[in-house]
Amino acid sequence: MEDDLLIAMDLVDELEDAGISVAGPARTVKEALRMIELQEIDAALLDVNLQDEDSYPIAMVLQQRGLPFAFLSGHAAAALPPEFAGQQMLQKPVLPATLTSVIESLLGGVS
Repeated sequence: MEDDLLIAMDLVDELEDAGISVAGPARTVKEALRMIELQEIDAALLDVNLQDEDSYPIAMVLQQRGLPFAFLSGHAAAALPPEFAGQQMLQKPVLPATLTSVIESLLGGVS
């Protein structure tokens, strides 16, 4: 989930170059919820701050379903709500190798 189209396209390219199949990106909470309902999701990357909302509702759904995810943030000290304390947080910009490594760890080593 990423609201900036250029960043989203870059993330998708990096993941696909690493052989990881990408279902998104979703740019809004509504799009992401629809995607979760209609597609099989194995793991997710969630930009914390979206244009007029945040990704916490999506994180809650993923957490309830037992689906692994990590947050992305362009803010140096993005503080997560208590229900997500300890959830992995990547700082943007993220290196392709780091991104791939995090997704592979979320997938349990299988991409």
